Amino acid sequence: MLGVVTKTKYTIDSQYESEYMGTLMPGDHVVEVRKFEPVQSGSSRFTLTSKVFPVFIEDIRDVLSEPEFVHEGGPRRSERQSASSSSSSSAPADTHRFVFGHSYRLVPSVLNRILQRVPDDADTSSPNSRRKQ
Repeated sequence: MLGVVTKTKYTIDSQYESEYMGTLMPGDHVVEVRKFEPVQSGSSRFTLTSKVFPVFIEDIRDVLSEPEFVHEGGPRRSERQSASSSSSSSAPADTHRFVFGHSYRLVPSVLNRILQRVPDDADTSSPNSRRKQ
């Protein structure tokens, strides 16, 4: 998963269920992330979504900076028409100059570095892999 950190490290105060992360318990250390999604399965191009959720600190495998993404343009015509009535295309303060609906490509060396760190599906070494069932 790729995302933009929208809130730096904080500690969970009370137990609650996260749609993406499972059960969060008091004392868990997380950051809040706005998710990038690939434009299609297996793509190195991503768009910034409105999905925001906590991510366990220990599940973060890499930190990328803005220069490691190449801006490839705005949304397709059909997406622009539906988005124009519902939201602005400017970047909110918490997205670090990334713009909703625009596509970004990972620099090839960064994509390769990330892919080398992705565990096999059978890997359960993450301390929180048991949480989301």
